[in-house]
Amino acid sequence: MHIRNLCLVFVLFLVTIPAMTSAQSVVVLGINSMEGDDDATRRFTTSLRGALADHGCSVDARDASLGQMQVVNNCDSVDIDCLVRIADSLSTGAIVFGTTHRVNTDTSLELELELHYFDLLERRIIAHHTVRFGFEPSDEAIAAMTLVAAPALTDYVRAPEPARGDPLPPSTPSNNEWLGWSLIGLGVALVLADIPVWVRVNDLNNDPGYRAYRMSLPMVANACTSEAPGNVRSICDEGTALEILQFVFLGLGVASAATGALLLATGVLVSPSVSTDRATLTVSGTF
Repeated sequence: MHIRNLCLVFVLFLVTIPAMTSAQSVVVLGINSMEGDDDATRRFTTSLRGALADHGCSVDARDASLGQMQVVNNCDSVDIDCLVRIADSLSTGAIVFGTTHRVNTDTSLELELELHYFDLLERRIIAHHTVRFGFEPSDEAIAAMTLVAAPALTDYVRAPEPARGDPLPPSTPSNNEWLGWSLIGLGVALVLADIPVWVRVNDLNNDPGYRAYRMSLPMVANACTSEAPGNVRSICDEGTALEILQFVFLGLGVASAATGALLLATGVLVSPSVSTDRATLTVSGTF
């Protein structure tokens, strides 16, 4: 009986090993260079792995690049579904990946590196970090940059839970939360801005001169014609413009609030990057 129980425990241990490894390890994929600046990205990747290990992460020793894993997993783009497949194929619970592109500044041409931390359990990118450096950075400069990047990517993941009875620390809203609430606020503001427009349209409809002229016409006749008196035509023109503005405010308000609610509900992350020669917008999320 004891031998059978021991074998059962051993089998359960073997089954849980992949899950334990997946939950605790981090794979740092080799950084992709958009313009072929591979030496700097290779050195940065190696330094980042060491910095994450020094920061307390269990960094997987495998040396796979983001581009290679895209090919292996048949990924057309680096979206959430692709990252899930890559994490599963590497038996890891987290992936750090990034890309570099050249940026023209006022004084020189630099490389901009965008790093991302993907968590398999949450099935979303939970941290971003952007850094710029020259084409031939020294090893000391790269080490200094990775020492900053490591906590920027992982402190959200590694933040300890407060002890029982301790007050909760103030939370910092994530990128999607800030954008989602901003869009909802904009939507509410647009709907509120529609109120004075509606009041003005109502006042125009109740204008004594306009009402008297409209009542003098047959029931189905249109008061806003070229034959109408000047004051009536003026009211008609203003009313038409305000009615269009009503629909614009209401439509934009509803669309903005709905988009904000969608961002909050789905965990979409929007990461803009603007430089002197290009602008990029990275959108990721789970549905």
